[in-house]
Amino acid sequence: MPWIDRMRGLPLGRIVPTTLIAAFSLLWIFPPLLTLATAFKSDAEVLANPFGLPAVPTLDAFRYAWQAMDYAGLFFNSFLYSAAGSAFAVVLALPAAYAFSWFRIPGRVLLFVMLLTTLMLPQQTVILPLFSLLRTLGLLDTRFGLILVHAAFGMPFLLLVMTGFVSGIPREVADAARIDGCSDFGIFRYIIVPLTMPAIAVGFTINFINIWKEYFFALILLSSQDAMPINVGILGVTNDFFFTSLNLPSAAIVLAQLPLILLYVFANRWIRQGMFAGAIKS
Repeated sequence: MPWIDRMRGLPLGRIVPTTLIAAFSLLWIFPPLLTLATAFKSDAEVLANPFGLPAVPTLDAFRYAWQAMDYAGLFFNSFLYSAAGSAFAVVLALPAAYAFSWFRIPGRVLLFVMLLTTLMLPQQTVILPLFSLLRTLGLLDTRFGLILVHAAFGMPFLLLVMTGFVSGIPREVADAARIDGCSDFGIFRYIIVPLTMPAIAVGFTINFINIWKEYFFALILLSSQDAMPINVGILGVTNDFFFTSLNLPSAAIVLAQLPLILLYVFANRWIRQGMFAGAIKS
């Protein structure tokens, strides 16, 4: 077999790491492949051949899941939370990155570290005060309240990404702009924002994916079915039909993650370009 021939050509020091990487890759990819295969099977085939490929693929489970989930409404909610939350996080993080990178703020290192420590806080540690705060502000069980929560939790990561990027912008560009009479806000608007667009695209996309996958905040802070995102909305399908239909939960999961897969396929090139943009100074 071709892959065996390639393995024979490798030195002994690379055979073991390559084998381990291949084994861990198969172990990681097996559950999503099994979920995908189950979604295309009938219930009878799942019982007869739970780990094999579908002999006669069917879309019945996807049709049932679409109807039971109200997929269009759940998709709209998830897209709204992901897009608006990521946009607000960018609006908060970019000016802060500009200030931390280019201005001498008293205690800025301590403040920067304190903001980044929120990246290590589990969601469970803040859910009670967050629940109380949103209830006091009248934002509990509202789309806007959940958007603000996602923006606040996404801001530290975007701040980390954008601070490193803004710090790499040559100061000579700003000095030349100041000679021409440009203010600090003008430098931010006409220099920092355009040059930081690759980092903005990367941060926005990664934060969009994180919000789309988020489950805990929506489960606790929302109670109205009309406001539920897709990851919480599929609970109705899995809880109601789990013991009567084996392929329906798998189809619901595939439908819930399909937008993220498409986003990664189409945005992968721009994400990679943005991650390395500015890494090498000329």
